[in-house]
Parts: sequence; C-alpha cells; structure tokens
Amino acid sequence: MYRNFIPRKARYMSLLSLPLLLGLLLTGCSGTGGDHLAKLACAHVSRSIALYQQAEQATAKAAAYRLRKEALAELVAAEAEAGRAALASSKWQALMATVSESSRVPESYLIHALTRQCHLTT
Repeated sequence: MYRNFIPRKARYMSLLSLPLLLGLLLTGCSGTGGDHLAKLACAHVSRSIALYQQAEQATAKAAAYRLRKEALAELVAAEAEAGRAALASSKWQALMATVSESSRVPESYLIHALTRQCHLTT
C-alpha cells in the first residue's frame, strides 16, 4: 500500500548508493582519523612543490612547462587522498580545500598553505 508512495527510481537509487555509503562509513571507522591518507596526500604535495621549484629554476621554456604540468598532476593525485582524509577526519578539511583549489589558483599562491597543512602530518 505505501510501497507505491516512493517512486521506483528513488528505491533503485537508494539501493545503488548503499555500497558507497557503507564504504564511507568503514573508511571513517578505520581508527586512523585519516592521518595515513593525509600523509599520502602530502607525499604528492611534496613532490608537486619540488617539481614546481625545479620549474622555476629551469632555463628552457619547454622544461619549465613540463615540470609545471607534472607538478599539477601531483596535486591532482593529492586531491583524491586529501578528500578521503577529510571524510575520515574534519581536521584534514583545510588540506582538501587547499588542494582542490589547484585547478583554479596558481600553485605559487598555494605553496605556503600546503606546506603548513602538510607539516601537521609529521
């Protein structure tokens, strides 16, 4: 009788999202508070900063361009880990927010904040 009250599509969508929700809950209950994931993200961040600094020192435009592109790829890789760390613990939300800005803000503006936020993982 009440079964028809919930549209069929909504019932299927809720069943499809159940594994995702369980995965997020289990990640949050891992006990590490996202520290391990934040360290993984910060490893990418460290590599990105090193590549960016190499790009700044490069004399050839092609080499500088390639190094900046690799630096951005490291930040993109850090974004997924930082997002999972922030899901596990709210103390990593600032790291996630800063890393997620890499697609909109030049890395030179983010280096200081990323360095300070990743310093928390040590």
